[in-house]
Amino acid sequence: MAQIEANYADLLDRIKNNKPHPPPESLDPPALATAPRARPVAPPDKSAAPGGAALTTGTAWAVSESGHLLTCAHVVSGAVSVKVHLPSGRTVNAAVLRTDKTNDIAILKIETATTPLPLATGPAEVGQKVATLGFPNTTLQGREVKLTDGIVSSLSGIRGARGTMQISAPIQPGNSGGPLLDLYGAVIGIVTARLSDKAAIMESGAVPQAVNYATKVSLARPLLTEFALKTTPPDSATELTLTELAESASPSVFLLEVTLK
Repeated sequence: MAQIEANYADLLDRIKNNKPHPPPESLDPPALATAPRARPVAPPDKSAAPGGAALTTGTAWAVSESGHLLTCAHVVSGAVSVKVHLPSGRTVNAAVLRTDKTNDIAILKIETATTPLPLATGPAEVGQKVATLGFPNTTLQGREVKLTDGIVSSLSGIRGARGTMQISAPIQPGNSGGPLLDLYGAVIGIVTARLSDKAAIMESGAVPQAVNYATKVSLARPLLTEFALKTTPPDSATELTLTELAESASPSVFLLEVTLK
């Protein structure tokens, strides 16, 4: 996997010259060589495939009973193949059906039954508790799914971008594409980015503290509609503990292994 950092030079140029800012930089830009000025905060979770191709990892989660998955578009950008590691230990191939690069969302398809995660029916709220499941830094942290929790800090992202929300849940390379869940087990966002430490230091002189971002799940609904996928409503009337949340959602969250061109 490539790095977690943003393209600092571009970010600073836009801030200093008050230029419109693009969507937040992803956790895992697909190719390290495309961002030579950036530096990872941890060793990239990247290895070589036969023939010299790069292998990267990410996270996806089920949105149908028939194998449709959602992840970030940047996770599968430039992919030659996408393999999905199932909780059973099996590995299956995934087809990339559609990508929405503007909102950094992609829909995949595997030929196996899956249990969809429910989507939240209302908007997120500032201060609400959230958690995310994913597969960060698998070469360092292993391939067991990891849960982190926090709150929704803001309903907008970098420079007030309305398609993303700021969260305090810790995320690392490999979390990209993972579900951001409320405590009823419903998805409210898709983990996508964090604020660059170096850019923040150069701009303000301070290291950002738990400034991370998720794409609002409402932006994924057009893709679901395109493929006639019916969303699953939340089925819990009471808040779940983090243990209960992990137990119920983990079977629907998958490690992606992507071979790049």
